[in-house]
Formats: sequence, C-alpha cells, structure tokens
Amino acid sequence: MKVLITGITGFVGSHFTEYLLDKGDVEIYGIMRWRSDTKNINHIKDKITLYEADLRDLVSVKSAIEKIKPDKIFHLGAQSFVGSSFNAPQETLTTNILGQLNIFEAVRYLGINPFIQVAGCYSEDTRAITRDGFKYWNEIKEGDLVLSIDPRTEHVEYKKVQKVIKQHYKGKMIHFKSKSSDFLVTPNHRMLIKKNKGKQLKFVRADELTGRNYLPLGETKYNKEIQNNYSPELFYLIGIFIGDGYLVPTRKKLEWSGLSHNEYISRNRDEEGKFTATIKPLTKIYESPRVFLAIPRKDKSRNRVENVLKKLDIKYSAYENEIYFVPSEYLSDIFLQCNKGASNKTIPQWMLTAPKKLLVELYNGLIDSDGNWRYRRQNFCTTSHDLVPQFISLCRLIGKWVTLTERKSREAHFKKENRTIVGKPSYDFSITNGEKIITDGSSDSVNKKEIDYDGMIWCVEVEENHNLLIERNGKVSFCGNSSEEYGLVYENELPIKETNPLRPLSPYAVSKVAQDMLGFQYFKSYGLNIVVTRAFNHTGIRRGEPFVTSNFAKQIASIEKGKQKPVIRVGNLEAIRDFTDVRDVVSAYWLSLEKCTPGEVYNICSSKGYKISKLLDILFSYSKVKVEIEQDLERMRPSDVPVLIGDCTKFKEVTGWAPKIPFETTILDLLNYWRDIV
Repeated sequence: MKVLITGITGFVGSHFTEYLLDKGDVEIYGIMRWRSDTKNINHIKDKITLYEADLRDLVSVKSAIEKIKPDKIFHLGAQSFVGSSFNAPQETLTTNILGQLNIFEAVRYLGINPFIQVAGCYSEDTRAITRDGFKYWNEIKEGDLVLSIDPRTEHVEYKKVQKVIKQHYKGKMIHFKSKSSDFLVTPNHRMLIKKNKGKQLKFVRADELTGRNYLPLGETKYNKEIQNNYSPELFYLIGIFIGDGYLVPTRKKLEWSGLSHNEYISRNRDEEGKFTATIKPLTKIYESPRVFLAIPRKDKSRNRVENVLKKLDIKYSAYENEIYFVPSEYLSDIFLQCNKGASNKTIPQWMLTAPKKLLVELYNGLIDSDGNWRYRRQNFCTTSHDLVPQFISLCRLIGKWVTLTERKSREAHFKKENRTIVGKPSYDFSITNGEKIITDGSSDSVNKKEIDYDGMIWCVEVEENHNLLIERNGKVSFCGNSSEEYGLVYENELPIKETNPLRPLSPYAVSKVAQDMLGFQYFKSYGLNIVVTRAFNHTGIRRGEPFVTSNFAKQIASIEKGKQKPVIRVGNLEAIRDFTDVRDVVSAYWLSLEKCTPGEVYNICSSKGYKISKLLDILFSYSKVKVEIEQDLERMRPSDVPVLIGDCTKFKEVTGWAPKIPFETTILDLLNYWRDIV
C-alpha cells in the first residue's frame, strides 16, 4: 500500500510516519519543499521516499502524485500557527486553501482516486447494467456504457463511465427495501428521487432521506432516424421471433445484372427489336435462413402475428403448431442479429435507441411470445443470459418496473430410460407500471434501515447525469480539519459536536473552514474519497516552539539551564483547550481511513478541557526551579477563542478509538524533549 503524506517533515507528519512504519507493509512517500527542515525525520529518512513539491504550485503537485500514484493521501501540510495567521493572513490563506485545492485538482486531473480519507457508495452485491451486460464492482471499468437517466428531462440514455471507485469499507450502510427496490448504500450516497409525483428529480443523501419519496421512472429519447425507417409491425415481429422463433440456415442464389429493369430490357434488344439475353447477370450467394415461429393456432397471439406478416407483405405458410417463411435479404440480416437459438437470443443494440412507440411494440412481441399478461402486471421468461440486461433496459426505456428472479439449472432423472436431463438456467421477470415509492413517510422504519457492513463498496462517475441503472437482489432502479474553525462557541453549545455552527475568529480558522468546505464540495461534485477530521489541540515531542505547550516547556528548560531569567512570559491564561497527545491523534487519523464514512466530519479530541493556567501549573510541578509569571501583551491575539472542548462520540462509535496517553505524561515528555535540546 502506498501512502502519501503532505507536511511529512512537520510535527504531526513525522509522528504519523513513525506510526505507519511500526504498522509495517506500507510504502511511505512525502511531499516537501526544497528548503524544508528535515530534522524531525532524519532518524527515519532512509525508510521513506521524498519528493520535492510546493503545495501552492499545481504543476509540481501533479508531477509528484502522478509518479507516486498513492492509495491513500494524508494532507497534513499547512501553516498551522494561529498567532502567525494574524500577522500574515494572505500567506496562511494561500498556503492552506490553495495547497488543498491543488491536491484535489491533481487527483481529479490524473484520473486516480486515492483515499484522502474514505469513500464509497454501493455494496459489493450490487451490479451495474451496462451495454455489455451485468457487471460487478471488480468487472466494471472506465469507458463502459451504462444506462442512465437525465435528471432534467428524465430521458433514459447510455452514458460513459468516467471513473470507477472501489475500496474495502467497514461501517454503517443504509438498506432501502420495498416491493420495487433494494439498495444497500453508504450513508453519504446520493439517492436520485422525487419528493412528489410529477416533480423534478433531485439528489438527496441516503441518510437525509425522509418522508415519502418516489424512484425515477424515465423514458426513451426520441430518435427520428429509426422511426422513419422502421415500422411498429416489424418491431413487434422481432419481439415474437426473439421469444418464439428459430432459424434454419440456408443459402440463397441471387442473380442481378446491376441494371434497372428498363435499362436491362433496352440493352438486350437487337437492331430488329428482338429480346436476346446477351448481358449475363451477376450472381450473389447470401445467407437466407428460414424463419419458424413456434406459435400454435390456439395461442392468443396467432391471429395478430399473421396479420402483421400480411401487413409487412411477407409470404408465409401456416401450420398447426408453427408459422414458416423465408425473409428477404434485408429482414434476414435483422433476424440473424438476434441469434439463432433460445439460449443465446439478443435484442440488436440499435433497436434500444428507437423511439418509445417502436420499443413498446418490441416489448409487446416479447410478452406475446414468452410472457403473459395479467391485471396491472406482466411476466416474461427466457433462458438467454445475454437477453436479461437488454430486457431490463427495454422495460426501463418504456417506463416499466422490472424484478428479476434467477432460477438455477435443474436435473430430471428418468429411471425407465436410465438417463438424466439437465435443464438450462432460466430468468423470470415480473413487470409493473406506475411510479414507485422508495420510502413512505408513515413507514420509514420499514423501508429504511441502518445496518453494519464489512466488505467492498464501489461507485462510478457517469458523465453529465451522475447516476446509473443498478440491480440488487433482482430489483432494478436508477440511483447516481481543525477544531479552530468552530471559533466562537457559546456555553450552551459545549461540548462541541460536528454539527455546531462555524464562527472562525482567526485567518487560520477561516482557512480551515474553507478547507472543510472544499473537501465536501469535491466529494459531492467529483466523488473524491474525502473524510474531514477536525482534530482539536494536540501536542507532544517535536511540537513547534510557537505553540503554547512547547513554548512554555522550552522557557522552563531554558530557565533550568540558566539560559533565561526565571520569568516565563505568557499570553491569555484563561482560554480553555482540549488537548490530545499527537501519538493518539495519528492513530485516529489512520482509523478514519479504515472506518469512517466519506463526506462526513469527525471530531478527534479528548473531550476534556484544560485552562492554559492549568497547563502551566502541570509544567511547574515538574520544574527544578521556581519561576515567576509575566504577561506579554505581544502574545495576546486580536481575538481569541475562549473555550474549545470537543465531543468525539461520533468518531468513537464508528472506530472504537479513545485517547490512551494521559495529559500529564504528554507534558512531561515534552518538557524532557526541550531539556535535551536547549
């Protein structure tokens, strides 16, 4: 597995690299600027691969990502000091926002989809219906044509798959099940529905779907060329042939002079006007199969079939149990496209681009042959595996719902003859009309359930329409960073949940809100694999000097060695922060890739608040000298977040994560780190 870490030389990046090296079986790559200080990773530099790139420069980011082709990306590179963001707001916004944007754009441009946290849509037992048949997650590929519905016009059409996303997923899935539907999708999956009959289609997240909702129905696009060249009767006859017909191949000799009738007569008359066949005709041999339709006289469709043959001016012979005729060369070609035997019959692909009027007659022919008509419902049965996705497509093109039941081959043993007959697999369809409800406001608990899932998930990006026709269990339908950003939090909003309003109070916080929104936008617009984590304050060894925990620890270590007067300079000691050891945070980052839902936001924190004055008291308890406190006005910010205490219940429930390292241990480790280097 290839993992790319931006900001690998930084505080969190170096700890995360150590964490991954301990896990093993991971190739680690890092992006760094040419002037970056590598002191944090010098001890592990020989175990990783570094690429020079500036996150603010799209070309260099593209180049690095194209060479690496990572499976996962951890974007940790940023200007992360809040105080500096007031002095250099443009630098902070440019580095943080543009840097993240360039990563997203590089991934999108290169056509890869690494996990920039986690993503997905469908369960592994869901199949796409393509022009080449059913395809599972491990079979579908870019360039495949899938049946899709235009959300604006509701026309059903074939569209190209532009991107395929596949991954293992462990977490919650939402199961929608009714008489007409069966979806198992991730909570963030975009369902294509109507809120009311006759209203326009819209995309709604699966976990936000409430009340009564209708599934897309759709109908075929209008195609004048086919309508002008083919008749409804011919489409009906082809439907009959696919269901009840078979071919007996034969070759036919055709003699033709290459001239019109009048030209041929004129050129073969002598000077006296007598006709003498002096011009020899051309001879052409072509396949002219005999067509048999196994329709007994008792069958209800027999009279209609004979009337259609008469209307098409096809001479035929009628027998007790079948109809026989020899088609023209033109019709022979069409029948041959449908194939010969029952088990390999197909609908010629061009027919599925015909207008609805013609497709309805094709459907009627199929039902009149291998189907039956019932009140408000029809049934159809075939042994042709290739015909299955085509018949489903046909039904959706004319606005019908279809449910598929696959029946395995059966054996029948005859004792007297001492022989066994093995039957072929068959496919039974139940077809209905009208709009279908996926959720009913009065019975959501029945139609929509949340379940635990551990397996592959997949999704595709479909050009323009962003949806495709899928099948599951026989049911078919169209479907398609930092806590600082919370800013001002009121007392009644503590502890802070992911749903809390964002009220940023620093340029740094503004940049993190923008990064958060960019992640959501690229997830929704382009299907990138993004999970947003909002990590509250974290600290530990190698934390940069500007940050409060490190700054205080370094000052005390310097005082102990006599390099600073026994006075510690401080800023706002009344602020309350939620601190977590960096080693616990990086383990949470990894779990977010494995278990969290794409498009979602997760708090990572200890859920405990410490006043900055309490932090100072803990450091004093470990100090070897007495220290006085002096407030430094230059350390006071123009605006400061008074309280940041997070609620990480959502993340804990999904991952089982919890901080393991006590805050006091973290602070002592940090103090000892500075004692070694000052």
